[in-house]
Amino acid sequence: MSTNHHTIRPARIGDAAELARLNGLFNGAGGRDAAGIARSLAENAGELALVAEAEGGVALAGFCCAQLMDSLCYPIRFAEITELFVEDHDRRRGIGAGLLLAMERELRARGATHFHILTGEHNAPAQALYEAKGYRRSGEVLLDKDVE
Repeated sequence: MSTNHHTIRPARIGDAAELARLNGLFNGAGGRDAAGIARSLAENAGELALVAEAEGGVALAGFCCAQLMDSLCYPIRFAEITELFVEDHDRRRGIGAGLLLAMERELRARGATHFHILTGEHNAPAQALYEAKGYRRSGEVLLDKDVE
């Protein structure tokens, strides 16, 4: 899929350094390094990652990750879109929407019938994008716990 001079495609192991760079911009310090991302791309069959590649293929403009899940308690296969990031200078060009829609298509092709997205409560631009694409706020509350 192409959008505004970018091609959206599945992430490859060779993208690991660029994904590590983008992940650092998105999630800050403490994320996986390029070697860890390469390992995850090679070994984690439950996660799907798409990238937006700029013309010429040197740099990535953004990425989207999702996990497919089956539950003992529910008869549906659902997916959680866990990451969606576009570099600042590439925003407002349809890349985020393109990544999201391409991910939805891929997840539906893999049997997902329901999608979840978690985003920061103060991330108004992301919330606006998701709501424009048909996502609605749920009444659920996320609780976190670090385990030592």
